[in-house]
Amino acid sequence: MADRQVYGDYISPGDLIVDTPTRIANGRRDVIFYFMPKQWPGLREGATLWVDGDKLGPVNEIKFCNTSKPLTPWHIESARVKNIPNTHVVANAFVCQGLKHFELDGESPSFPGLKAWPTTRTFLTGSFGFQVIGNLEGGHAYTINVRDGGTIRLRGFEAQHGCSGLRINGGNEDITVESIEICNFYIHDTGNGEGQYLGATHKPPLAKLKNLRIHHGLLARTAAEALQLQHLAGGADVHDVTIFAADVRWMNEFMSGQDTGIQWVVSAGENKLHHVLVDGYGSIGLMPFGSPEAGGTGMSRVSNVLFNDGRDTGIYLHNSTKFGIHWIFDSLYFRGPRATYYKQTGRKERDFYVGRRQSTDQFTFSNIVHDGSKPRVFQDTSGIKFSRLREKKLPAPEYVNSGFHEAANRIKQWHPFYAPYFPVSKRDSIGVKVPTQWEAGDIAIETVGEYAFYKCLKTHVADLRRPRENPLFVKLTWDVHGVRCDQPGFKESSLQSDFPPDDLRLVKDNYWKKLGIGFQEEMLNEPPR
Repeated sequence: MADRQVYGDYISPGDLIVDTPTRIANGRRDVIFYFMPKQWPGLREGATLWVDGDKLGPVNEIKFCNTSKPLTPWHIESARVKNIPNTHVVANAFVCQGLKHFELDGESPSFPGLKAWPTTRTFLTGSFGFQVIGNLEGGHAYTINVRDGGTIRLRGFEAQHGCSGLRINGGNEDITVESIEICNFYIHDTGNGEGQYLGATHKPPLAKLKNLRIHHGLLARTAAEALQLQHLAGGADVHDVTIFAADVRWMNEFMSGQDTGIQWVVSAGENKLHHVLVDGYGSIGLMPFGSPEAGGTGMSRVSNVLFNDGRDTGIYLHNSTKFGIHWIFDSLYFRGPRATYYKQTGRKERDFYVGRRQSTDQFTFSNIVHDGSKPRVFQDTSGIKFSRLREKKLPAPEYVNSGFHEAANRIKQWHPFYAPYFPVSKRDSIGVKVPTQWEAGDIAIETVGEYAFYKCLKTHVADLRRPRENPLFVKLTWDVHGVRCDQPGFKESSLQSDFPPDDLRLVKDNYWKKLGIGFQEEMLNEPPR
């Protein structure tokens, strides 16, 4: 009753209110709870763990578990973590593991995330009830592990930095997650890895994911893939998502092949990806993989997707697509690239939009529209049924205010040398470090000492001077109105932001808005389409 007097009637007996750190040491403020039956007999089944962001203040880690082992059960099966309404929870890492059913809810009137866009909002960051600002070099912003047969629901959260923004069930356990829903999210500026990394790429045992639904969210400037979705076992439905500048670490990727917009791994059942905008990516926009882990038969349907201004090709059919999945591609749009392929890296330009290796599954392509920037649609049409291919002039996506006036593929993490995986870097005991090349107008992301954006003023070959030390770069900031420092109308006397506005809503009359591709804010509360 005392808690209800302070907070309101939404507090129920058996809930938990978190308003102070559990540990303060060496400058770290942590919230770490080990939910063991003897210590927490009053924690009810389906409890809400209320986090008071105002009283708590910024903390290093928020962790809810039983033990350090990811799948050690609690004495309850389900719980929800929710911010006290209208408070903002800020941490460097968020971990929840050991439940069977988990929900994270960061929505409230003062922090609606993408559910509302107040006229007073200029910058998207800080608009969600939960904001995790991770470490650039290691660890994930959000780490969630549920037990076999479990469910996950996440909404109203922001992830900034971290190796990846969101990591779900990546361990060595043979389990099936029955359903996952992720919506109303903003993941941006990861340090090394993916925006969302769900499941695992290692050898079995591993998790299979059923009924995965990702919708109405934004991913911006992920170091590697924006979405890496593993071992989908039916019921996946990914839609109304905008990806802006994936694979910004492509020049020095932490592992070969980590420069794809979306990894789409289908194991069984019917799985859909549609109405997604992939604007700017590394070598490949979408890489479909097959997997026998959940039966190896079923259907994948990819439709109404724009692949815009990647650095190489649109889709590459991996040689693992051989386990009996019928791959259907319909109403796809390919725009660009134009002379932005990996010509400095020694790779040969792929002169097609859809490539393949030695794959044997059934492939059907229809209603494929491209702008003619490549001479052919398919690398090899053997075993592919296709119809209605046409060339058409396609306009660029236009956002309310992304903060950038360059093509998204020109935004990339600064590094002095190309990764050793590229042909130009000879693989021998000595090794050859090949300097990266920068063109006037490129946007370099500084990741050492600060996370900041720099514009290249003059075409040059990199030396060891970082952008902040090199007069050939100028730092970019944005004023309180979201105007960039090199644009007309910039107010130098106002407060400055090192981060862009990221208002990635498509403008009303944009062609892609009319087609319903990408994030559609007015549809966030509508029934699934």
